[in-house]
Amino acid sequence: MAVPSALHPFDEHVLTAKAMAFSVLARHSHLWIDEHLPLLSELETVIGKAELLRKVARENVALPTFLKDYVGNIESTVGPLVKNSPQLFEGYLADLQGIRPEWPPISQQVERWFDNLKTIGADYLKHSTTEKPKLPPIHLEQKVSPEDCTLRGLGAATNEDRGGRIITLFYDREAFGKESFLSIPYMLSHEFWCHGLSRLAAKKTGKGKRREEDDEGEDDEPFGTDPSNGFEEGWMDFVQLEILGRELRPFIGMPSFEALFHSHSAGCQVQRNAQKGNAVISHGVSVADRFYTFLEQSFDGLSVKELTSVFLQTSLDLNLLSNRLGDKPGLVINLGHKLGVSAASERVRPEVMRDRDLAIVSMREQLRLDLSSMLTKTGFPAIDLLKLLKIKR
Repeated sequence: MAVPSALHPFDEHVLTAKAMAFSVLARHSHLWIDEHLPLLSELETVIGKAELLRKVARENVALPTFLKDYVGNIESTVGPLVKNSPQLFEGYLADLQGIRPEWPPISQQVERWFDNLKTIGADYLKHSTTEKPKLPPIHLEQKVSPEDCTLRGLGAATNEDRGGRIITLFYDREAFGKESFLSIPYMLSHEFWCHGLSRLAAKKTGKGKRREEDDEGEDDEPFGTDPSNGFEEGWMDFVQLEILGRELRPFIGMPSFEALFHSHSAGCQVQRNAQKGNAVISHGVSVADRFYTFLEQSFDGLSVKELTSVFLQTSLDLNLLSNRLGDKPGLVINLGHKLGVSAASERVRPEVMRDRDLAIVSMREQLRLDLSSMLTKTGFPAIDLLKLLKIKR
């Protein structure tokens, strides 16, 4: 397994300073309304200004000193601009000064989150999957690489390495802004649940223990972003956001920022879905969302907790399957068709469209009956679900 590389000290200092200042501002910004908005905009600009960061940077300066000088420069730069209601800026500054001594380096903070995520993931594999595979070796790497950042000054990728996984979190130091730090949990969670825990079942047997011959021949598709994979990139992104919301406290451990992390994670998904070339991903998210709602409407005998358990276990079981065992992107398309969620670029003939409402009602009722017949106490068996939707194995 490759050894994760460390951030350069200057990159670490700059990213940490921006993360701290922007995050504290986020829990004050709701107070800055009406006539105070121009000053809020000026404050946001100052926090991220490269000149300010270079001004406080010195050779081999320790992070606490860097942060102290950085906050001091924010005060001296913005303070003279405050005329009306200086208490808003003073409140922000007091909060910033109070939190500064305890704010850790960003790489350490993210590593701690990642360790928590692995603990949560191992528990889900044990209690919320049918095959209960062990958590594979998963390591985190952090790099400054602007060309790999596509969302809010961040980027991420997952690669397979000797049976384990390496998740890389990329930073764009210059573009790292007011939404970046609060969006890191979404980036980590997506890579971990969608890719880090995918395809852990044996390719031929569908069981958790791999046979030697399973490793012969071609491997599955490469790990990482594939805009054409509506299941792993779309459906599972909906799933990971549901899990993130449920497990945010043990994952992050920052109660006063919890609501901000939650709202920014949801915003990340919306923004990612809207990006050019991500129509299939957006469709996958919509189908998973619609399927969850369909289960709520169709199985009113189950409690909310039971329904959530069924949905999550079915999704995690599907994600564990090797791509050789079933066409999971095809499942998303076929299930979406039955639920009335049109796929990207899908064209429906006018004569079909006229009767579509009746057709969808009929397909949903048949789907409800078919799912009822295969429902177990833990969910829908993944292979049976693939067969039901006529996905070729």
